[in-house]
Amino acid sequence: MRWIPYSWPILLVACGPAVNLDAETSTTAQGETQGPDASSAEASASGTSGPQPTTAGSDVTGTDTTSDDGTEGETSDTTDPQTPGLCGRSADAYIAMVFDGTDSHLVRGDGSLVAIETAPLGAPAESNLGRQARGSADGSWAAVVSDWSHFDAGAVDNGYTLRTFDTNGATAHGESVSSATFELTGVGPDGDLLGYRQTVGAGYEGLYLAPSEPPAVYPGFQPRHGSAPADVIPGRIPTESFPNPLAWGTLSNGAVAQMSPNPVGSRTLLHQGRLVYQADGQIVLADPGGTMSAIDVAGFNPGPNALTWVSASPDWILLKAQADQPADSVWVRVSLVEQTAAEVEIVPPPGFDAMECYGRVPAVETDGAIVMALRDAAAAQPQRLDVDDGTWTLVGAPVAGIDMMDVYTVGQVTFVQTVAEGQSFCPPQIFEPVAGTATGQQLQVSYDGGDYTPLPPGTYGVGVNEAGTCAFFSGEAGATLLDPESGETLVLPGHEVHLF
Repeated sequence: MRWIPYSWPILLVACGPAVNLDAETSTTAQGETQGPDASSAEASASGTSGPQPTTAGSDVTGTDTTSDDGTEGETSDTTDPQTPGLCGRSADAYIAMVFDGTDSHLVRGDGSLVAIETAPLGAPAESNLGRQARGSADGSWAAVVSDWSHFDAGAVDNGYTLRTFDTNGATAHGESVSSATFELTGVGPDGDLLGYRQTVGAGYEGLYLAPSEPPAVYPGFQPRHGSAPADVIPGRIPTESFPNPLAWGTLSNGAVAQMSPNPVGSRTLLHQGRLVYQADGQIVLADPGGTMSAIDVAGFNPGPNALTWVSASPDWILLKAQADQPADSVWVRVSLVEQTAAEVEIVPPPGFDAMECYGRVPAVETDGAIVMALRDAAAAQPQRLDVDDGTWTLVGAPVAGIDMMDVYTVGQVTFVQTVAEGQSFCPPQIFEPVAGTATGQQLQVSYDGGDYTPLPPGTYGVGVNEAGTCAFFSGEAGATLLDPESGETLVLPGHEVHLF
């Protein structure tokens, strides 16, 4: 899941059509959304009924490498699984986990909540705690990793408790491990979950999680995401180099085959079952069977600086070669469907300038259009460039009283966020706004190139799942789940949200 923090924005992470193989699955690089604890929120907006908690199944017992059989918990009746729910999922599918500082709940597509236990077992007092969560491809079960780290006299120890929860919220499997860290990374070929752990004395081990049994272990491999229905999945070989080499891992026999050529940078995505990454002068499309094709991009870069991957949507990648003078920078748009690359002129229309700060960049949308934050004397506003005919169209709402406006795409969702004047390291911007122009911190969201909708005032952060089909935004009262396609929202009891 991508977490887009508010103030000095850094897109920390990227599964679905667009996947960052080095993405964190939780909401920060440390595995936890940082924010104040929240009391239970009540009603939801846009007509979606408020969350109704149900009780969970039994918890894990034991403190070290233990598991239980799990008993079926007491839950409310579920809806017909074919009934549509939020975020394009069925009504009874798990779509998220929410934590309010004390209690944890799984969220179903119909908005109902299932209470679960996520406290780590065996963690020393005064440990730093975190959580990760992912749901299976069909939403019928979920896994939660509760991790801890403890500092004592200059030494650090880590551990985690892994629990899987069945469709009724009962604990199907649980285990606690000390002197180890765990990372949930993606969904495997048959819809189950992938991850890896680093254990003192054993190094890195890839893990394949089924709903009700101990994980299968794959030494020396970090699986990252499935390429259904193949038995071969992409991942990385842990080494001292950066980025770690990409590799294909075979689940049935544990074989690992390093990909060639070597990647530059860490950005990757899955496109129609192939892994897409950047190599020297190429965009590589690698097939699980070992074949590959490449799109040549080296010829578009006349300067000394390498082309950098700056944005991607399901079928497109936008690259940039930075020049000493910004106007001389080279932009290249890559079509993964056509397997072609072409230079793109991104020149603001008359009367507008780029709203730039320390190399802020445009974003490429699902149809290949490019969205960029521009400004005139009155306000900043995103505009969409039709690359084919060179025309610009104003989108979203104008905003003044800001130092920065950024644009991000995740799957089919585009976010626009601003930072109020004096709240960033960017040079101050001077505006002469017309009456009624919004000012200060703003968040706007668009789905599949549609209209941009401003999120409520006071929103300070937004997260989105890797497919771009489900999002949430945070405010002082807590977090609100957002279905980007329908616009439906659901108020959640807490600030920390993990989308599936």
